[in-house]
Amino acid sequence: MPACHGPSALPALSFPAVVRALGAAAVFLCLMPGAARCAGTLPFTTAVARAWAIDPVRDELITNRHMAGERADAAKSWFAGGPTLNGTYLDDHFIGSKQGYTTYQGSVSVPLWLPGQATATEKVAEAEEAAAETRLRVEHMAVAVRVLDATGAILIARRNLEIASSTASDLQRLEDLTRQGVQSGELPSSDLQAAVSEHARAQSAVGEAREKIITTEEALRQLTGSDLVPDILSWDEAAGAVALRRLPEAIARRDPRVRNARQNVLTAREGMKLARRSYMPNPEVGIDVLRQAQWESPMDTQVGAHFSVALPSDVRNAPIMTAAANRLALAGREEIQTQRNVRNEVAQVRARVDAARITLENARSSERALSERAGITEKAWRLSEMPLIEALRARQAAWEGARALNEAEVSWHAALIRLIIASGDLPGVGFL
Repeated sequence: MPACHGPSALPALSFPAVVRALGAAAVFLCLMPGAARCAGTLPFTTAVARAWAIDPVRDELITNRHMAGERADAAKSWFAGGPTLNGTYLDDHFIGSKQGYTTYQGSVSVPLWLPGQATATEKVAEAEEAAAETRLRVEHMAVAVRVLDATGAILIARRNLEIASSTASDLQRLEDLTRQGVQSGELPSSDLQAAVSEHARAQSAVGEAREKIITTEEALRQLTGSDLVPDILSWDEAAGAVALRRLPEAIARRDPRVRNARQNVLTAREGMKLARRSYMPNPEVGIDVLRQAQWESPMDTQVGAHFSVALPSDVRNAPIMTAAANRLALAGREEIQTQRNVRNEVAQVRARVDAARITLENARSSERALSERAGITEKAWRLSEMPLIEALRARQAAWEGARALNEAEVSWHAALIRLIIASGDLPGVGFL
């Protein structure tokens, strides 16, 4: 028997059928309407809500918003600052004098607002509070994207483990059958070496898939605080119909990052107005009480008022105006850059949705063709019409086709949900 021939009595391996079964079960069954209620999964919006509830950045931003509100309330005060108390005591006994002169003096003063300064200060604090609110929405959106990415990584890793395990099982069977053929003299030892090599590669792939599952599951657990995997495979074009109809320009305008950048510009403008209203140090007005006493004379008391004002100076005002102008210029630059980045990202997301759909269709066709080719090649090997190495190569190609279909399926749903997130249409999540 030629070395390239296989024993005709060997039974057909089940790899193509197993791959097809796995693809049908893991891909299409998860698309059923009840997939979100399957064990070990939860709705994607629920997962986002859980991740948002334990997000550490959220607490910081909420504190920032609260403190900005406190500053806005404080700016409604009648005075520009708290009162200042001053006291003086003079006595000539400390220098050994016998005249007995003693003086007590005290005053209380408060700083006054400059014209329009109180209103400008209040508007700055209100703008900062609004900016903190927009930053909260930006972070909320970022959390949703992180949950989506982690979920997609887990689903791909789990399916790859199923595919790798099925492949390793079939190659183990092939290795056993080849070893029997070598022992009986029907197959050359080179065929066994090839089978052992392919089986070892499949076992390595199983180990890598398990490692990937552990790391991706831990990443999701840190995000959501749960072991349940969010359901993203039930999201289809019907769920994203509104997002798919929106124009990229409209999506970009609704993006929280664009709104946050715009709010930062408004805050910087209010800061510029405040800097102009603070053209000099705040004047102070107060009340003085003076009591003087001399030995063997009645005590004399005086009450009066004082006013203190520092005149404007470029030495003080120039740095204040420069800092405010720089903040406004920086905010304007960041707004333009953010708008450009978001528009580019939205265009990429829309393109990714279209490309993922085409990739998924091609991956399905490719997986089907590669599986059929693997079956035909294996049959030809059993009929001694093709060497074992060709059957192994065909099976390896079928395995890669199944993995490509797996990634294309998950990527299609992930790209659609990413577009829904970008458009602000994710149910129950207030990005806008």
